[in-house]
Amino acid sequence: MLKAICAQADVVIIDSLRAAAPGVDENSSEVRAYLDLLTRLSEATGTTFIVIHHAGKPREGQRDARFLARGSSAIFDAAGCVLTLDAVPSAPNQKRVSMAKTPASAEGTALDHFELLIEDVAHGDSEREGVRVRWCGPSEDAFARDRSRQQAVTLRVVDVIRDNPGCSQSTVVSRCGMKKSRVVEVLEMLVEEGRVTVCTAKYGAKLYSLADHLSGVPATASGCSTNCSAVPPC
Repeated sequence: MLKAICAQADVVIIDSLRAAAPGVDENSSEVRAYLDLLTRLSEATGTTFIVIHHAGKPREGQRDARFLARGSSAIFDAAGCVLTLDAVPSAPNQKRVSMAKTPASAEGTALDHFELLIEDVAHGDSEREGVRVRWCGPSEDAFARDRSRQQAVTLRVVDVIRDNPGCSQSTVVSRCGMKKSRVVEVLEMLVEEGRVTVCTAKYGAKLYSLADHLSGVPATASGCSTNCSAVPPC
């Protein structure tokens, strides 16, 4: 049946995962089999499947994107791309869309978050004859929150590297105690700006240090097996 639908559609929206697979325990990793089936169909037919799934209850201290969705983390793992919709407190009719997972085959970085404005459309005597959804970009408040959040992550990353010169990416992420994708994004930005330097250790591991810390320090001081090229801080 799905294969026949795919022959006539470029995009298929399934609302919702639970309704489409009512007999499956969404807390079990076995739920992944249904999403894997859609992946195989998509690869065979070129049809894109959009599966709507509800978020779970917020868990205190839990920042891992895999646990945003209700049920097993296998749902997140099986999805090629994950977009989350959140309420915008200052604008009840708007929803904020963020990319929580980027497709493995995608080129470049994740999409910047954006907001959707959802409006009722009147027709005749009915004030709610239809719905209009408009892209309106991120609000100024959202921009301010992002700038503040990025500054906080940047300061934390710099502090961790200053205290642990020659540390690996995993060390930076674990000691920052923040969302991995944000830490990695800031780390790459600091390297690009020349404020953090990278050298390759044994087995190809990358080690990070502050550029000013590396000035005049031998490469072997941080365990590198190859020469480090310290870039002057910006």
